[in-house]
Amino acid sequence: MRVMIFEPRWAGHHFVYVKHIIAAVSQLPIELSLVTSRQAHESAEFHQHLNGLDARVKVADWVQALSGTPFQETKMRVSQLVKAIKAQSPDHVFIPDADGVFPLWSVTHLLPRVLPRRGMAEVEPILLRCGAGYKSHGLRRVKMSSVAAAMGYSAAKIIHTIDTVGYEGIRAKGGALAKKLRALPDFAEDSPSLPRGFARRVLGIPEDGLYIGSVGYLDGRKGVVELLTAFSASDFSQRARVLLAGRVEPHLRAQIDRLFPELVLAGRIILVDRILADDELNAALCAMDVVGCAYIGHTAPSAIVSRAAVLGRPVIAADAGWMGEIVPRFSLGVVVAPENVQEYAKAIANTLSTADDFHASPQGRRFFNFLSEKNFAMGISARLRARLGMPPLPFQTWETVVAGT
Repeated sequence: MRVMIFEPRWAGHHFVYVKHIIAAVSQLPIELSLVTSRQAHESAEFHQHLNGLDARVKVADWVQALSGTPFQETKMRVSQLVKAIKAQSPDHVFIPDADGVFPLWSVTHLLPRVLPRRGMAEVEPILLRCGAGYKSHGLRRVKMSSVAAAMGYSAAKIIHTIDTVGYEGIRAKGGALAKKLRALPDFAEDSPSLPRGFARRVLGIPEDGLYIGSVGYLDGRKGVVELLTAFSASDFSQRARVLLAGRVEPHLRAQIDRLFPELVLAGRIILVDRILADDELNAALCAMDVVGCAYIGHTAPSAIVSRAAVLGRPVIAADAGWMGEIVPRFSLGVVVAPENVQEYAKAIANTLSTADDFHASPQGRRFFNFLSEKNFAMGISARLRARLGMPPLPFQTWETVVAGT
């Protein structure tokens, strides 16, 4: 069986998902290929996450570089997906980040002229955000209902989403999409929880005191300015530090220097401005007492929230979307409105002062088990194993996680 992974983008978590899909299915009796762009193939992220790629995985990097508005990029991705299916003739296609692409692909594939249905590859998408499962009103509600219907009546047999809140909303509504939708773990990579002092030595940062911080690719969406503003207004601005670990977008770096010169000069802002290897990302999270995840306008799941919780670090998250629902339900920390400086400052003071007392609840431990790499592998490989006539592997469903919450 010929299996294709389609991922032309590389920033953020895109190649992390590719890496784990490959790990989950590469040992099956299949021919596996990754279709991407040359820019992605040559990126630092590719070499970081896929440098030791299994020799049996063929890489095709002819996909056109994406450009234009978000909607134009989405149309380009759909067009490139169609071309890739025709060129590679796969039997099965994984789309690790199907947001935008799969809904549009579903609408166009209701029209048989786009691709012939006979012999068409089976597409298995992962939706990072399941917006159709959230409450909406007016024209947006009509749009979301139409999108859900198109995906439900698409040729896909299984549709994954890591958005467990959106998943619950779709399942509650019922319909064709609810029958196909599966909740997949937004896995927290299996990394050791390091003592704070050791983790700080690994990063080469001061070992004393309390830390709150943010990790990953840091831009305006990560709410770094809001975090630093609230930190400045808190009782801990002269007693704790803010760790910013990961590549910092240049405009944000200039904002930090311009808006918070006193914190910079006093050594209260610690910058580790580079792409982090997996072990460095793990060390950065372990170095913190509290992890700041109050992102701006972010309603999708957050891998950092999940990973911080598994490592035993409380989070301060945004009070909207997936984080606003999951963090309090599983006692992972607190939620705030990031633009409310006083509320945010109070949350920083409270969580830093009680961080040593943070312990996982029974519900939290079920959540952690669901998030394991092993559980992700069993979930993402299930349909392919069924098509190959192989028995299923035991998979912990989301329903077992929420039982009793």
